[in-house]
Amino acid sequence: MNLGLGDAANLGWKLALVARGVAPDSLLDTYTAERHPIGAWVQKWSMAQTALSTARGPRADALREVMADLLDTPDGATYVVSMIGGGWQHYDLPGDHPLVGRRVPDLPLDDGTTLTACFCDGRAVLLDVDSGAAAVAAPWSDRVRVVTALPVAFPDQPMAALVRPDGYLAWVAFGETDGLHAASTAWLGPPAELW
Repeated sequence: MNLGLGDAANLGWKLALVARGVAPDSLLDTYTAERHPIGAWVQKWSMAQTALSTARGPRADALREVMADLLDTPDGATYVVSMIGGGWQHYDLPGDHPLVGRRVPDLPLDDGTTLTACFCDGRAVLLDVDSGAAAVAAPWSDRVRVVTALPVAFPDQPMAALVRPDGYLAWVAFGETDGLHAASTAWLGPPAELW
């Protein structure tokens, strides 16, 4: 079920932009590259769980005992829970920052809201904390919601982050806006004046 929800979240916003005519059809091609590796992983883990639960005989019993012992250790349990929880999932998106392509957590903001609340209209979110990024993103105002509240987890410094409508970080910078135009065009289509 979670895999299907992730697939729908990934493809839904892309379909909406293409259907509206504001993004090129090629945006839809990113779905396969992003979601199929995750689907393959889920299938592999499902096959392993099925094999563990349905196999019979002394070898299968021994394997289940070894797995039970492994899951009884902090490292083993942490590994399995983190894998099943999906925290490892990320997309290979262009960008130099190590968080690009990772899911953004529901960050508390200093205005008393949270990041998740900013996605209620289906647009991408641009966090702009004294960086000037809002001016760069203005041509995408129909596709980007600008949020100027500071994530309380970050130090008080100029920063900006473009989060796709599916909650994955597309671009981030601290103190400058280089690359925001390119990232906005890649994920949201050309600026309004060009379509």
